[in-house]
Amino acid sequence: MSTRRSSRRRSAAASRTLNATLLSSNGSLIHALRAPIEIVFDAVGVTDVPLTSDDGVDWRPLEEIAGAEHVLPDNRNDGYWRETLANGGFRVHILTRHLTLFAVLKDTQAPSAPDGLTANVDANGNLVLKWNAAKDNSGLIASYVVAVDGTAFTTVPGTQTSVTIPNFTLNDTRVYQVLAKDKAGNTGPLSYGVTEVPNLVGLTLQDATAKITARGFTLGTVTQLTSAAGATATVTEQTPAPPAVVRLGSPIDLKVAGGKGRAELRVVVYGANRVFYAGHAEIRLRVKLTLPVQLTAYLLDRQGKRYAQWKLGAVPAGLNKLRFVLPAKVKLLRYHRYHLDLYFRAPGQRLVRHVRVAH
Repeated sequence: MSTRRSSRRRSAAASRTLNATLLSSNGSLIHALRAPIEIVFDAVGVTDVPLTSDDGVDWRPLEEIAGAEHVLPDNRNDGYWRETLANGGFRVHILTRHLTLFAVLKDTQAPSAPDGLTANVDANGNLVLKWNAAKDNSGLIASYVVAVDGTAFTTVPGTQTSVTIPNFTLNDTRVYQVLAKDKAGNTGPLSYGVTEVPNLVGLTLQDATAKITARGFTLGTVTQLTSAAGATATVTEQTPAPPAVVRLGSPIDLKVAGGKGRAELRVVVYGANRVFYAGHAEIRLRVKLTLPVQLTAYLLDRQGKRYAQWKLGAVPAGLNKLRFVLPAKVKLLRYHRYHLDLYFRAPGQRLVRHVRVAH
């Protein structure tokens, strides 16, 4: 008995199913070969999928052969590559070391849902979504659709597994998901959803629990900071905290102070920058608060000279983006140093923060 290597072809232009058999010199069937043979299906569509079966009932999609040389790896028994013809048509080349049924059928199977969807808000306030590639029986994902509250929002190529959504706003309640489409137009299911966690600081434990449930999350570990407990306990800290965007159903851990204790005011300032917006100079910064506050801000130089003052009536607990518009008469010199004195006031508590202004 003798067999030829992969240069040997068996054409299957007239039929979409082929039973590859080979007999030995004594008439017995040969099922395995040391070197692969090549089977060619002519005039196939771009969405047709090559498959193989040992019994004609259960079919397995073939894995595409990577590389321009189209060589079947030694650790694989079969595979295929797709040839693009000059007339715009296609031809499928199957390389196999085992002899059985092969077919090329129209793809009607949808891709899987992308998994591993994650989200974060970058330093520029953009929402960045990333996910793992979906799987499809054809081996080809044509595109991914990003859905917002179940409605298509934007589409990216199938080779891309991330997207940046600009101008993400705090307290965004929308749910973000991703689905995949293959080249045949089959649409896969939506991935699980991600959304921004709600701000819970300053709420009673009872109200915070209700808000967590309403937004599709679960209550995680509750840490009591004072001896009193129950519905009068007030949330002073949460993990994760806004603007974190996480998977629906994720737990949110809380730290609470009871009605007989006092929630502690804590302030974190994330820097101050002078920017120009719509022709006006302003100072922008982000602050994270554990309690609602009254805020007064002063702009000073190194010698203590005061240039401007702002009073904000009420700043809520949680993460806030603050803007201080400079009066038209105030001109900051490029090589001078300026800073903000920030006075935070909550009932019975007062904190001061000094923040240098970058400009």
